[in-house]
Amino acid sequence: MQAVKFFAVTELPSVLVANALYFVQAASGEPVTLYVTSNTTPTITSPVGQVSDIQAGAGITLEEDPDMGKLVISSTPGSWSGSAEARGLGDSLMYGDQVGGPANSWLAKFAALRGYTVAANAGINGSTLANGTGSSNPMVDRWPAAVPLGFSGHVPLMGSTNDYTLSLPLGAPGSTDPGTIYGALLTIGRGVLERGPCFLHLLTPSWRGDIAEGTRNSAGYTMEQARQAVRDVAAQLAREYPGRAELIDVGRDLADGLRAAGMMGADQLHPTLAGHTLMGQYVAMHAAGTVGTVLPPPAPNYSRTFSTLTPGNLSGQDGWVVYGESGTVTASGLDVAAPFDTQPRGVLHPLPVGVTRVAMRLTTANFLAAAGNGIMLRAFHQLSDNRAICAWLYKASANPVARLDCGIVQGSNVAFWIGSNGPDIPSDDVWLEVLRAGGQIEVRMWDASGIRPAAATYTHTDDSLVADAFGVSTIGPGTRLVKAVNAQ
Repeated sequence: MQAVKFFAVTELPSVLVANALYFVQAASGEPVTLYVTSNTTPTITSPVGQVSDIQAGAGITLEEDPDMGKLVISSTPGSWSGSAEARGLGDSLMYGDQVGGPANSWLAKFAALRGYTVAANAGINGSTLANGTGSSNPMVDRWPAAVPLGFSGHVPLMGSTNDYTLSLPLGAPGSTDPGTIYGALLTIGRGVLERGPCFLHLLTPSWRGDIAEGTRNSAGYTMEQARQAVRDVAAQLAREYPGRAELIDVGRDLADGLRAAGMMGADQLHPTLAGHTLMGQYVAMHAAGTVGTVLPPPAPNYSRTFSTLTPGNLSGQDGWVVYGESGTVTASGLDVAAPFDTQPRGVLHPLPVGVTRVAMRLTTANFLAAAGNGIMLRAFHQLSDNRAICAWLYKASANPVARLDCGIVQGSNVAFWIGSNGPDIPSDDVWLEVLRAGGQIEVRMWDASGIRPAAATYTHTDDSLVADAFGVSTIGPGTRLVKAVNAQ
């Protein structure tokens, strides 16, 4: 084994996370490889990235510390920096069957949103996770060909639909029997994560309408039990490989979305192009990392003036995902077209940890011409069922200006808190805010040229909703202009 030398890292390159414990293995003329460990003992674990040339401005200074046998920085393990590539392993749902193949699959759309290159789509129609009698192109046998030695990018893994259809054995948590779903998943996961400094995303298989949920196959288990196997193994791998494996629960979170008209093909098993687009957007929002790097824990606030972003499509910028018709950055702000009654998510951004207040600055001038038009702040949105605490401004039929209303919105279902006689807007350029505090929801609006009022415009008892996103929807046809958002 090559000798290990220990260094004190006195300056971190920008791709690394402060307060993480690393040690360094080096050889003359070779790249410096950074390793992460969960303790202070000099035990090498899987590499987490490379700084290819520390002499050429990599921003890292190494100082040999042979006596300590460890680095002088400490704390959280699992910081990961890798390449902006993706190698998907799966079945026809990964491949893009019935939508033209890999170029139109959700994997390609996910990669495009995140700025990744799809190095390989190893999806094969009919492929099972498990091997053995009755299996087909088992992933447990072919994963080494899909993930080459030393791969440092993203590996989305999606399977078990065909295992269920073919009634292959389910197995049990902790099993390594490759002839079962549980055992194949754990074997593949450990193998991939030992293959190189990659990040593994385990996806539950998507909803299928060709069978009734709860139907048991001839092996005695349901499709939901197959999905649960993915959840269980993801939890085990996340413990064994901290910071390098995660669950993305497509089967749970997108069930209602894929049931919608136009999302599934005639066989009710394979998504349409629109269905693949939805899946790609969902995975792009949930998958750890951005341009190949896992982000540090989010700061407890987010603020953005939209005109400061790159002109064009908002999706993929700054963590935003456009689920609605459009979201376009211009010199004036963000032009949004995402009718709430046809698109249950609109334009969304992950909700930072600890946020209790979400505000949006907008102009009403471009929707006052027609009654029923408006704009909606999805202040606290729950992705699992698309239920949201919202506030909105709309043009009432008998009112010359827009009015405030608020409530709970889930798809086209609206529970109104104020109703049609809400207060008028103070100007065409306003801030709209929703605050959750002390068991109450406080809604405010004020002229953007003024100051935030101390008193709420409207209050309501808080809801039990657990939010993980915030964003914007529209009311009626056409685009609306949003200038800025603030979450804290």
